Amino acid sequence: ISRSGMQEATADTIELKDITANGLRAVLDFIYTGELSLSIENIGMYD
Repeated sequence: ISRSGMQEATADTIELKDITANGLRAVLDFIYTGELSLSIENIGMYD
């Protein structure tokens, strides 16, 4: 987000609406590791 040119890049906060606990875990994992793990079981949460 920080390099995307999107308005969220300069926002103090970013609101994540309708996110599940597993979805939030995936976001945090991506923020900290730079990797996104996709599988048949979790791919639906990225829609």
